[in-house]
Amino acid sequence: MMKGFPPAPEPGRPATRASAGMAVKFFFALGACSLFLASLLGEGPSITPALALRPWTALLCLLAAVVFGWPERLAPFRDRLGIWLFDSGNIRFYGGLWLLAAALYSTAALGIYGGVPHLDDSVAALWQARVFASGRICLPLPENPEFFWVFGVLGANDNLGHQVGLYPPGWSALMLPGALMGIAWISTPLLGGALVIAIARVAAELYGERTGRIAGMLALSSPIVSGLSATMLSHVPTALFLTLALLAVLRLTASGRLRHGAASGAAWSAAFLCRPLTALVVGCVLALWPLAHMRAALRAWKAILLALLFAGAGAGTLAAWQEITTGAASVPGHSIGMGRRGRFGFVRLDWAREHTPEAGLRFTLNRMTTMNTQLAGWPVPALALAILPFLLGTGRWREAWLLAPWLALLGVYAAFWYWEECYPARYTFCGAPPLIVLAARGLASAEEVLCARGPRRRAVARCALIAGMLFAVCAALPQNYAYAGTLLKDVELTLPRVIKACGLHNAIVFISAKGRLPTDGDEFNDFYASGFIMNNLDISGDLIFARDLKERNLKLMAAHPGRRFYRYVYFRDSAKAELFELASAPGGLVQTPVSIPPP
Repeated sequence: MMKGFPPAPEPGRPATRASAGMAVKFFFALGACSLFLASLLGEGPSITPALALRPWTALLCLLAAVVFGWPERLAPFRDRLGIWLFDSGNIRFYGGLWLLAAALYSTAALGIYGGVPHLDDSVAALWQARVFASGRICLPLPENPEFFWVFGVLGANDNLGHQVGLYPPGWSALMLPGALMGIAWISTPLLGGALVIAIARVAAELYGERTGRIAGMLALSSPIVSGLSATMLSHVPTALFLTLALLAVLRLTASGRLRHGAASGAAWSAAFLCRPLTALVVGCVLALWPLAHMRAALRAWKAILLALLFAGAGAGTLAAWQEITTGAASVPGHSIGMGRRGRFGFVRLDWAREHTPEAGLRFTLNRMTTMNTQLAGWPVPALALAILPFLLGTGRWREAWLLAPWLALLGVYAAFWYWEECYPARYTFCGAPPLIVLAARGLASAEEVLCARGPRRRAVARCALIAGMLFAVCAALPQNYAYAGTLLKDVELTLPRVIKACGLHNAIVFISAKGRLPTDGDEFNDFYASGFIMNNLDISGDLIFARDLKERNLKLMAAHPGRRFYRYVYFRDSAKAELFELASAPGGLVQTPVSIPPP
């Protein structure tokens, strides 16, 4: 044998292995490309709108990246920044990342949403949190309950003898500390900051610390993470606990320690008590990891059993909640409060609406396209970053497992008739954290490939990373928040301004609305939720807000002698309002216009 030559391979076997490896790479790359192409078929652009709406900002971000990332004389400054970002202590880096995320999301929650919920879903969750804060699970029905009905709170309309939230108790319980302090709005920003850290730790667990920190920065600047973290919806806490469950499952199979089994089961239970269907779908995907590592799972059987016991405790808690609130452990509030509208599948909902496979496919493609624009906020489709590991040949079953939660949620919610116009694709949001991990893995892999090919390509990789991050922070996030500020779904902020400006006291305010919404939302929405969230739980405060039931208002007026009465009319198309003072007369109601001082 000549010196320097490797030994002769065993005939047939290496070639077979190499061919099998190439076939697997090709299979995954083809699947990833097909997924990406499908994500381009939805309605609307597949790149962040900020690129078209803020082109000069995008250009300035690119120039700043080149000016800072290319010149060799700036290498000492870049090295210092790199040391802080990638080589600083974990407490320093992740503590700073959490503080930055929580501060950003809290500012948006107050500055854009006014510290109040904007959907009936979160209105009901906040109301239930206030009920918990009062030391109760349910409330007795108020007198004249027809004036105080709001979607998401079950009561007389649902043939119940009490009032209780339609949704599972998990999210309301998490808001309890904030509700006790009167700052329930802070709950989601704090949990959103924790979600950023959880995403980074999953990436670090799978791919190393550098990839983990890239994932943390991607999550921080993600428009969909930052947008939902400023709301009072249950998607962020559900995503946080499912991401923590994912992290615990990874550590469980690696170490077999009981604490990781307890953590995975408890985290999944917390997610299940917030959004049961989403947690069930993602939980089935998470279970594939120990199944794929069967030997390690068998060695860790005690930890896995503990995880299942904690998960069962979550399911039992939800059953007990339903037994108390709906009267049957197997009957969720959705089935009572939504009726036929809560059904899944391609079914006829009522005489006018039917959910079809074509509609399900359209919703799915639109959710995929939305994820392209909202996941990373970069000027390229986000799924192009998420499939990079497959295109670079490093994507295998592990990366496919990270894709699976999002794909599973897409498939399940394709069978639901509702399109989430307000915060699109939020039903699949709990699949976004693994996608961010994949995007970070793709960026780190591309950086490694380019850095191995010389200093110029290393500079290109550096400039691209800086430009993408700058664009997400300086263009995509402001554009996303500007859009969010235009959303008026179930709650509007004009009512509290009018009440304050007119100095109303000891009064009942009947709420109604006119005009068409500027979006495709419910044009019959009277925005009563705006007043409902300001009522005392026992409907006995200085101001009482009620639905405007026209002449039937006389019934409520007669039940509250000594108060003044007003009709508040909100104009959906202009976000303006009119106020009238009401009085009873022999012919019915008489209303007198009230002048509203200008802001």
